[in-house]
Amino acid sequence: MISKLEWLKTALLIVLVISMIFIIMLDRELLNDDESTAVPIAIKRENKQTIFNLTFLNLDTAYVLPFEFLENPSHHCIDPPFLLMITLSAPTHFKAREVIRNHRGNITNVAEHKVVQLFIVGKQANDTGNVIRHLHMEYLEYEDIILIDAFDNYQNVTLKAAMLLKWAVHHCRRAKYILKTDDDVLVILKNTVMLLESAPPRNVAIGRVFPHAFALRNQTAKNRSTKQQWPYKYYPPFIVGVTCIVSQDVAQRMYEQSLHIRMFHIQDVYYGILFWLIGIKPQHNNHFAVLASNVCKLPCCRNNIVAVHFSGTENLYRHIKNVTEYNLLNDTKSCI
Repeated sequence: MISKLEWLKTALLIVLVISMIFIIMLDRELLNDDESTAVPIAIKRENKQTIFNLTFLNLDTAYVLPFEFLENPSHHCIDPPFLLMITLSAPTHFKAREVIRNHRGNITNVAEHKVVQLFIVGKQANDTGNVIRHLHMEYLEYEDIILIDAFDNYQNVTLKAAMLLKWAVHHCRRAKYILKTDDDVLVILKNTVMLLESAPPRNVAIGRVFPHAFALRNQTAKNRSTKQQWPYKYYPPFIVGVTCIVSQDVAQRMYEQSLHIRMFHIQDVYYGILFWLIGIKPQHNNHFAVLASNVCKLPCCRNNIVAVHFSGTENLYRHIKNVTEYNLLNDTKSCI
């Protein structure tokens, strides 16, 4: 016979094991990001507000970005769009852009709202002329590339994000909302527009927010910051860079503020700094920038998502192909 004490010990052990499993699952959800585009993050659990004095980022004089737009599809904004969607893409990612165009690139209207879809691309370093020539031909065919006169590399990701703001403010100033994303992200436009239909017209910044992320100091970390670059233990709240939506007024204030501070080497954090300086608190939404492995079960993804990160164009292409075949076979459009 098992004594009451042994029964009690067994019950307590079971409760402890279940609690540990729950904590592990919660941590995996909170740390939902990947190395390729997002900052390696440690989340601060305490609800403590850090006060940042960011005067160390100030420039002595306003800095006007000197880079020109070598290709400029501004004619798309003569009739102001409800949603301006700009995808960051590398100059050699020809297939990625083709996949996106074939999947959603021809969509110009969602629920009677105009949508403009463009790519922003920099120049290829050490190019013998083939890549820039191909980009020019690509622009002539599709007229959807914003080509900036700056080299496109990992060190210039923040510059590219700043130039995106500059283009939106100077050349599409009447767009109601601006969405920034990457070329390996599946964006569901129907859900995006539905979300924005209920959003306020001003002071909007929506995405997957890290409210209190540690500034990594480890020399082996991909996105580390020295204390000279960032003296605080935590960063201000920022949106994970793979997908971010702001209203036009926020984009304008971000751009104007960007002219007065030094660029920060981590693009996600740079936008977070700009949000902080202009007094915008980004709004967290669980349907943004989630990993495909968390919300997609072959072949379909959850039907309420806004953006899914596939961590590579090949993965995105394979998913779109599987979904297309499934919908044709089952005579449905419900699988996304």
